[in-house]
Formats: sequence, C-alpha cells, structure tokens
Amino acid sequence: MRIAFVAVVATVTLAAAPAAAQTVADPALTVRPVVTSGGILWHPSSFAFIGPNEQLVLEKEYGHVRRIIYGALQPETVLDLPVNVASERGLVGIAVHPEFDSNGYVYLYWTESSTGQDTDVVSEVVANRVTRYTWNGYVLESPVEILRLPVTPGPNHDGGYMVFGPDGKLYVQTGDLNRNGKLQNYPNGPSPDSTSVILRVNDDGSAPPDNPFVTLGSSMSATFAYGIRNQFGMAFDPVTQRLWQTENGPVSYDELNAVEPGFNSGWEQLMGPDARDPQGVGDLWLPSPAAHYSDPEFSWLSPICATAVAFPDAGRFGAAYAGSVLVAGCNGGRIFRFQLNPARDGLALMEPGLLDLVADNEAEMAGLVWASGFYGITDMKVGAEGDLYVLSWGGFFRIQPVPASTSAGHPAPEALLANAPNPFAARTSIRFSTPDAGRVTIDVFDAAGRNVRTVLDAVLPEGAHEIEWDGRDAEGRALSAGIYHYRVSGPGGAQTRRAVLLH
Repeated sequence: MRIAFVAVVATVTLAAAPAAAQTVADPALTVRPVVTSGGILWHPSSFAFIGPNEQLVLEKEYGHVRRIIYGALQPETVLDLPVNVASERGLVGIAVHPEFDSNGYVYLYWTESSTGQDTDVVSEVVANRVTRYTWNGYVLESPVEILRLPVTPGPNHDGGYMVFGPDGKLYVQTGDLNRNGKLQNYPNGPSPDSTSVILRVNDDGSAPPDNPFVTLGSSMSATFAYGIRNQFGMAFDPVTQRLWQTENGPVSYDELNAVEPGFNSGWEQLMGPDARDPQGVGDLWLPSPAAHYSDPEFSWLSPICATAVAFPDAGRFGAAYAGSVLVAGCNGGRIFRFQLNPARDGLALMEPGLLDLVADNEAEMAGLVWASGFYGITDMKVGAEGDLYVLSWGGFFRIQPVPASTSAGHPAPEALLANAPNPFAARTSIRFSTPDAGRVTIDVFDAAGRNVRTVLDAVLPEGAHEIEWDGRDAEGRALSAGIYHYRVSGPGGAQTRRAVLLH
C-alpha cells in the first residue's frame, strides 16, 4: 500500500524554556539541569560524553560544537562548521570512538554549506558528511572524511544519528531525502544510494566484510538495514546487544523497531504493522536472502516524532528497571517506558488496548508515559554513572535517584567515583574516595545484574583509593565484551558506575 507523503519537520526556531516543569513518574527519581551556568544551548541536536561530568553538545543551526564541564557551558566553541540548515539539515549527529581515551576520535554528521558559511538556502549545499575529528583537550582538529552522503532533494529526512556498537563498528542513520528508489521499496526505482538506511562501517568508513549485503556490490556493502523513512535514534540492548531504533512516520505510525542484519522496515509501501496494510508485504524490494521484513515492536498511530532510545541502568535506578527500554518523543517532550519480554526481542504489554502493539490514541498511550515536560527531546543517553541524560530544545537535563543521606559532615562520594579508561580492552582503574575508615567492597555485575566478581573486600583508611580490574570474572576467565557495572560500598554509602568492556 502506498502511503501519501507528508513531511514532518522536526525542527524549531527557538530555544525558550519549556512552559511545564520536567517530571518523572517514579518518586525515587528526580530531574536536575545539566547546565547550571554559562548560558543556554541553541537548537541542540545531539551530545556525547568525553569524560566524567564533561559533554560535547551540538548546536544544529549554527554548526557549533559546545563543551560543558561540571555543568558550566564554556563560552568558546570547540568547532564551528559551515552548515546548511534548511529544514532538518545542519549539525545533527555525534559519536565518540570506543577508544577515545587513547585516540581522541570524535565523529560528526553534518550538512556542508557551499558558501563557506551558515545558510538556510536549500540550493546552497554540498553534501551530508560524516567527518572524524581529533580532540586535543581544547578543540576538535584534523578532520578526515569518513562518509560522503546524499543531500538532495531533501531538505528534510536527513537522519544523522550515530552510535558505536558493541562490535566496535559505527552505525549511521540516514533518511529517504524524499527519494523513490529501491531502498524505499520501489523494485524498479533508482539503484541503492545510501538513503533510508542504517549504515554499519569500520571506524575509517570502510564496509566490514560481514555486513549483510556485501555480495551485492559497493552500493550496498555498508548497508545494515533499509526501507526507513527517517530516523533520529538508536541504541544497543546491553544484554543481547540487539540494535533498537525509532522511525518517523508521515501522518501516521511512528515505530520502535528491533533491527537485525538485513532488516527492511517497509517504507515507502508500509508503516506500522503489516496487519493494518491490506496489500501485504509482497510489494517490498528484497534483493537477497539476507533481506527480510519484520513488523515494528510498537507503533504510535499519531506520530510522537520518536527520537532517542535508551536502556535505563537497573543498577542505578533499581531492579524494577531491569528489562526496561525508554523512547523519547520530540512532539510533546515525553519519555515512554516499555518492558521487554523475557527473550528481550519484543515488548511485554498487558494493557488490553495495546495488545495489538499500537497506541491508537492518547488514552492508550497514557500508561506508557514515564516522564514529561521536556519540550522537544532530541537525544537521550545513559551516563557512565548510570544517570539518564536528556537533551531537548528546552534544556539539558539529568534524571537520577533522589540523593540518599550520607555520613554526617561528609560529601556524597558520587563525584569522586570513576574508572579510566572507559571503555577499556584489558584493564581499567576504579578510583574512589572514602569519607571515613572502614570496610569497602567492590562488586562487578554483568548487564543482567549477575555478580561476576568481587574485586575488593577490605578495610581501608579515609581518603582516595585506586583499584585495578582486569576484565575477568571470579575464576580468572576473560569476560565477554559488553556493559558491566561496578558497585563500591563502604563508609558514606554505595555508588554504582558503568564500565564498557571491549573485545
């Protein structure tokens, strides 16, 4: 079934504070601003962590990369790019290399202006680019082109969100740019051109040999998934390492998808579940046995402008969040919470109105709303300490547990707990401070919450300490790559942090 095309533009022209306060349904959690001094962010589109309490944030309309240090927005930009900002173009995506601590690599997705300066004239454009920069501690320098991507006709549906996967590969989202080719499920249309896809590339932009469509030639060698209208968010399940992604519909059906290699999401012939498409999936382009269609895991009949996906840290937020997935909506500034099924390949929905995996109206989706009042959410990520960071047109926020009481007269140890390097390949140092002498234990848990090792159990004096963990379990066996949590318990309370173990 051909769906009528209607552009849904997810941009705004102002950065005012939201009218309503930011709230979260869980009384054990609270919302706090990340930026506490130094000004405001204009048209923020995405962000990345580059250190404890330090982030880089993109300003879409100005091509600026801004730096935040301990809540202070720095006055100087660390990079200023000449961007075309017509519609959804601009500076829209950022990803930090898994080995950033050693190589300083930061990847940006941006739309290059042909004038050498910022412009909103649709025709003054060169390309959508993925460029690798090197962080020298103060600015981004030494640009290297990783990918040169289509930009016309557009100017909307550019995609741009990027993330490094647990396999060390860079995943890049693009939109359809209003094209009607094979990748948009027109079997007789123009050849593949890297629109409507999720690309999976090595850190230098080359295509890995195990990509699903490498046998089809260079035009498809970097393609991991296709048939996607437009997309602003994706994240990997820390337990299964499965990729989850959001897709924006036209006048109907935003989607949450579980993405396997070769996934065809169905656009432009299909949005929402196949059961609501009288024509079926026979009109989709399936170029090889690796290609396959599967229904979305959830759909919103009225688009919420779905953006970021995140898996909350149960070690930080509590056991009730094990198996949860969060989805942000730009329209309305809300965050929806879902529970995964036991296999973590779909959702466990019990409400009668949601058994068809579609929210048909506001009443059906009301019970899914977990947080609200964020006014246009553009990005959302879990920090190293397990807190949830939410970037929106209304500000930059941090959802965290309500602070517990600590030893009288002593500061909470939270800001003093960190590990470096993180991510790490062979070993990492866990650094912490104890406000009083006493017994301290450090336990390591895997992403499913299983205790895999007690790294330390000893009486320590007051002060700063550093303990090394070699990425092995209690039996001395090397653990598989993935996300782990370490919990430091002792005088002053307990704190938990994340550690990403690479292959």
